[in-house]
Parts: sequence; structure tokens; C-alpha cells
Amino acid sequence: MIKRNARIAALLMAVLMLSSAAACGKKDTSSDSSDDVEIEYVYQSGTASGDASGAEGTAGGDASKNSSGSSKNNAKTINDGINPEDYRGTTVRYATWRDPKLYEDGPVVEAFQKKYGIKVQVDLIPQTEYLPTLTSRIASGDASDVVFCTDKFPEIISVTQPIDAAKLNLNESIWDQGTINLTAVNGKKYLVNTVGNIWNEVDCLYFNKKLLEENNITTPAEYYAAGKWTFDAMTKVMQEVSALGSQYVGGCINLEGLLGSTGSAFYKFENGQFKNGTDSKFNDVMRYVSTNVKNGLIKGLTVTEVATNFPTGKYGIAITHAFGLKSTGAFRKMNPSDIGFTYLPAWDANSKVQTTSIVRGWGLCIGAKNPVAAGIFMRYYTDVDNYNTSSAFLNSEAESFFFKLTAADTTNRTYYFLTSISSLTGSTALDYFYLPKEDPNQVATKIASLQNSINANVAKANEFLKSKK
Repeated sequence: MIKRNARIAALLMAVLMLSSAAACGKKDTSSDSSDDVEIEYVYQSGTASGDASGAEGTAGGDASKNSSGSSKNNAKTINDGINPEDYRGTTVRYATWRDPKLYEDGPVVEAFQKKYGIKVQVDLIPQTEYLPTLTSRIASGDASDVVFCTDKFPEIISVTQPIDAAKLNLNESIWDQGTINLTAVNGKKYLVNTVGNIWNEVDCLYFNKKLLEENNITTPAEYYAAGKWTFDAMTKVMQEVSALGSQYVGGCINLEGLLGSTGSAFYKFENGQFKNGTDSKFNDVMRYVSTNVKNGLIKGLTVTEVATNFPTGKYGIAITHAFGLKSTGAFRKMNPSDIGFTYLPAWDANSKVQTTSIVRGWGLCIGAKNPVAAGIFMRYYTDVDNYNTSSAFLNSEAESFFFKLTAADTTNRTYYFLTSISSLTGSTALDYFYLPKEDPNQVATKIASLQNSINANVAKANEFLKSKK
């Protein structure tokens, strides 16, 4: 198991050039968890686990064989004065849509129960019904304790209370201060994440390694190693793939991820306020994407479309979350040795690539009946030292790249909020995602026509935050 200090060290190593992922078979994802500790599940209607697209990038790892974690981290799991033994025999309810018994975090949940004697009730709720279900349960007095945020900030604040009630020691070095500060509202902290968390998400670029190498096409990883990995180089790769025949497509992208790599976004969040992010750079990137859509080089502009298109083996590149690096991730049905990966390209030789990501964190549900035990659970569940990471990824190269990729300082990331703000304001996210389907010469005009809507959504989002006392 790679320990957290190795994760942090990866930040210092991130400047090193990354070579293409070596061919390696998928790891065995079976666990050696015992059956003597049962996880209790409460099922809602529909399918609880995320769909095959991995649309919001949920990820996980296998429980560590030394499930108690490192002695260093066990020394301080919560604030001074909190004795976990006081909560032995109680129950913590964790609301999620991915069944731990089917994924890598199941053994971690079991190990937590054995260590602390705190029962975990997993409230399985379909991802598409997550917030409405939590809202309904809160109203009826049947709230969960722990909630999970994936690409749902600021909406998630409607069902969370300040994290103070969990009595976590947020000064402990394990906690990612970037996430804590980003999601603080009106001076109150709501969501937490840990440094080196195996569930962290950052966007990166994937490529069909087999397809490119068999056709002598320079791979994105090779361009990156040569210091020439730019939007122009990405276009060249897509052109060469498309030239192989009508059944081949240059690539598919998560539009927000590509925008974010240039520091652009539909909405930005700065100093606790949302603002319109559609500046001149935004227009330039949208025109670039629109041109490539028109030329047939790009087909697919959402995470769901990427997860559907890239595994066909006919696409050259794909841009999406790091979830694709996981053995249970978006590309799990592909041969791992066919999947290459590298960082997102720079706009040009003079530009710096921005790390771009969804907002990921855990918080306390409004009405939580066992908040302190919930804090003990969050501290244990999000600690990477409690996971055996070697079986969580496509191969060892994917594992190494994941922790280099996600080690970047979270305070300097370009986060995107389109999905959550669209849901919060009642607008349609696809209207924005599909802007590049406009003629390249009309993209700027179309963006201009949306300014009133974007500004109105910004005002509504800020009013929502203001209302959270």
C-alpha cells in the first residue's frame, strides 16, 4: 500500500515527465473481508449504484490488510476530549449511491465497525434522486448522518449542517484545507476531504494506446514528455485518428474539464461568491471545440458520452475524471493495457495548464442523530492509509499517475459548477454543454445571448448561499 507520505511526495514529483502507461493486466479486485460483521443497507427505489457512465466520478479502493491504518494517524482521529469508546454500540448512517459491498470501500466500512464497534447503516439512494430523497427524509425526521458531495456544490448545502458538530480536528494535517475553505459558507464550514484521498477527482486525458501505437501516431504522453503537449498537438492526434477511416473519431471530451484546463468556466466561485466566468478565453476555447465538432473530430461533450464512446475502441482521446483510472471506473470494460493517460494539454506553448475538478467532499446531514460518531467515521473512511490501493486501479501505472494527478494543491484548482447551479436554478445543463454544436462563427453570438440567463443563475446561486445562515 502506498502511504500518505508518498501521496504528498507525489506533489513534488508532479513536475516530472510522465511516460505512457505500460501494458499491465487488471488487478484482482476481490477482497478478503470476513462475513462476521454485517453492513446494514436501506434501499430506496431505483438503482442505487452509479450508472455505467460513472457520470459523477465516484471512485474507491480496497481495504488495507492493516485496516487500522498507520499508528501516526490513529494517534489523532478526532478532537481532544472525544473518546470513541463513548460511541461503541451506536449507529452511523451513511447516504451514498454506490454499494460498498460491491466496491472497494466495503472492507473499509467493515474494518471501521470492528475497530470502533460503531455500526454503519448504508442508506443507498439512487444518484439522480440523492438530494430530493435526503430533503424528504430530513423533513420527516429520518435523516442520515453522513452525506457525500460529488459535483453538487452549492446544492449540497441545502441538506448539510456545519461540520463543527462532528468535532473533527480540522487542524490535523490529513485534512484538505482547500476543500474545507472552498465550501465554507458565511464563515461556516460544511464539507471535508482528506489529502491523498483515494476518492479524489481531477480531470485528465486518456488515449487509446493500442490504436495510436499500431498506427504510428505520436501519443499524448509522448507529446507531454517532449514538452509539446498543447491544444494544437491534441488536434493533430485527433486528425490522424479520424484519417484512419470513417468508423474512427478523434475524441470525446468533458467540456467543463477542457475549459477548466485553461482557467475558464461557465461559473466561477471566488471569495464566497459565484460569478459569470464567460470571458474572452472562454469564447476562444468554445470556438476551438465547436470547430472540431463541426469537422467531426469531437463527438461527445459530457462525462456520460465519454464513458459511452471511448470504450468502443474507435476514439483516439477522451477527457474526463480520474475515475477512469480505477478498476471499477468508467473504462472498466476495456483492456487496461489499451488505455494510456496523461495530463490535460496546455492552450499553447506559453500557457500553464490549470488543474480542473468537480467538488468532492463529505458532510453532516441536517438532523443527523449521531454527529460525533459520524465524524469518527468520516475520518476513518476518507483516510487513504485504510485502503489497499494496489487493487483499486487499472494497473500500477494508473495508480501512480492518479496520486500524482490528485496531489496538486486544491486551492489552485479550477472547479466547475454547471451541473449543480443548473439544477439549483431550474436551468438545463445540456443547453450549455451543447453550445459547441453551434457553428464556430456563431458561438460567440450564442454565448452573448445566454449572458442574461447566466447572470440570473449567478444571482440565484448567491442568494441561495446568503440564505444559509
